[in-house]
Amino acid sequence: MKQSVAILLLVVCSYADVIKPGTCPKPPSGGLCVEQCSSDEGCPGSKKCCSNGCGHTCQTPQVTCPRPSGAGLCIEDCSSHADCPVSQMCCFNGCGHTCQ
Repeated sequence: MKQSVAILLLVVCSYADVIKPGTCPKPPSGGLCVEQCSSDEGCPGSKKCCSNGCGHTCQTPQVTCPRPSGAGLCIEDCSSHADCPVSQMCCFNGCGHTCQ
């Protein structure tokens, strides 16, 4: 029984997607329509699999919060990066803090 549980855990773990830190840059309008990757796991080093406006390519992630563009929602959804999903960061949005 222990052996079958260990095998099951190995199978489940091998199919888990790897999510690298940082966020994908905003895609430009109209990118190359190629599918270079389907998840972060398919990208080398610290690059993430991101939309390029048409397809998906390995890109260098943003590892800092984007600069607020005016007043955002005045809510406090997070107080640190640990409060956010793995691929997001807790950032000031112009009024409050949200996962981005």
